[in-house]
Amino acid sequence: MRRDATTTRSWAILLVLAAAAALAGCASGGRSGKVPLGVSPRIAATADSIGKRLFVSKERERKADWHRREGMRHYHLSDSIWTLVDAARPAAADTPATAMNPGLNGTPAPAAKPGVDPELRRNTILATYHLMEAQRNLSKALQYHGFNPQAQHYLALVYKLLSERYPRHGSFDKAIEQWEFLARLEPGEYLHRYNLGATYFAKHDWRRALLNYAQAEELLLLSAAVSSRRLANPSLTAAAAIDSVSLLYSVFYQGQSAIKLEEAAPALHHLERAKVLTENPTVLAAIAEDIRWINWDEGNIRASVLRDSADTLVSQGKYGEAGKLYDLLLNKLLRTQRAQHDIAWDFATIEYARLGRRASAIARLDEVMKRIPTDSSGAPLDTTYRKNFDTYGVMCLGLGTDTARVNRRVGYEYLERASKIACKDRGRIFIEMADLSKPNPDISIANAERALAWEQSFDTLELRRLYELLVEGYRHKNQPAEARKYFEKRKALP
Repeated sequence: MRRDATTTRSWAILLVLAAAAALAGCASGGRSGKVPLGVSPRIAATADSIGKRLFVSKERERKADWHRREGMRHYHLSDSIWTLVDAARPAAADTPATAMNPGLNGTPAPAAKPGVDPELRRNTILATYHLMEAQRNLSKALQYHGFNPQAQHYLALVYKLLSERYPRHGSFDKAIEQWEFLARLEPGEYLHRYNLGATYFAKHDWRRALLNYAQAEELLLLSAAVSSRRLANPSLTAAAAIDSVSLLYSVFYQGQSAIKLEEAAPALHHLERAKVLTENPTVLAAIAEDIRWINWDEGNIRASVLRDSADTLVSQGKYGEAGKLYDLLLNKLLRTQRAQHDIAWDFATIEYARLGRRASAIARLDEVMKRIPTDSSGAPLDTTYRKNFDTYGVMCLGLGTDTARVNRRVGYEYLERASKIACKDRGRIFIEMADLSKPNPDISIANAERALAWEQSFDTLELRRLYELLVEGYRHKNQPAEARKYFEKRKALP
């Protein structure tokens, strides 16, 4: 029994020594210094790790600060030069969103193509140099002192700008990674969520952009009462301390993100909210245009997008491809009669002027014209159709005149059809009809007399032709007094 007791006591001593050795090993492996009495070695090791990130030697801190400042300086130089590059590019490349807020948000247009303009090319190279220097210095700063939110923030800006200017080489993911880290580190800072929203928007990740802009707005409003502006001036009201610019664009870009997601109701909701956050006429005009665009076919954003695509194809001379989109819109996508009318007009215009299908164009518009209510003069009750009526008149005048050269009867039918609607070329249409109907003096005179209602709008050649038709018609009718009256008018013309 004594032997057993001695053995048990020996094992207990060994276990205590082993435990002590293990603790000592943990302590020595996790940190180099001594563990203060009463402090867990694990906690001490963690504190060491945080300390290494928070506090570095004076020398490393000095180097980190120098590279951080250099990185920021190069970034701002690069950003300024890119602004000059953008200004030198054709204005058509800009989008409403980037034009509104180029310094804060949005997706800048692609980088300028070097080689077109020597100064443009020089500035592009210079901006790229500063951007690369910014990346190099900020990365170096973080190597010396990894726990520096400002360096991380600017490095994220650099990554974002690189991705925007050189999409094949840059990656928005690096910028997102930086700002996600900052957002976790400072969850109450709305700017991190705002920048994440901007970067996801630039990456075309519309859902995440929408979510982060919404979080930015929420944080911005929550933190206004204790913002740095109120710390500097405690008498300032919370409302006055709100970052109104960031609030506006957080809401505005929620609307833009919803547009990209083709979600009309939330898009309109956010745009209406943005309207009350600004008095800037440019921004208000952009918002109004977005709302009009969404409502063109009662919130059918897909149709609005395809209509824009078709317009772009037309501007590029790709009329056949544009026609296919118009056909798709007319037969499958459009919801409202007004939108169908608009597309029918657009389609007929390129059919008539570009695709050599003038009869088809007129037939397409004939169907539309039947559905548009008019007054007794043939004018549309909805005055927004007036331009369309003028276009129809021009088409019928052109087609009627051309057709009359090979088939006078068919040509006259086109002109007679157009003469029944109120359009700006109606007087000229009656002149053509008077000319074609000369074999019948009664009809020719009737058409010419109707053309006189637009006498003030005719040029000298048109007036000369009209008076000559009237002189000829009344002479055939043996009405010399009337023929002389118009002869004197014709004689008075140069």
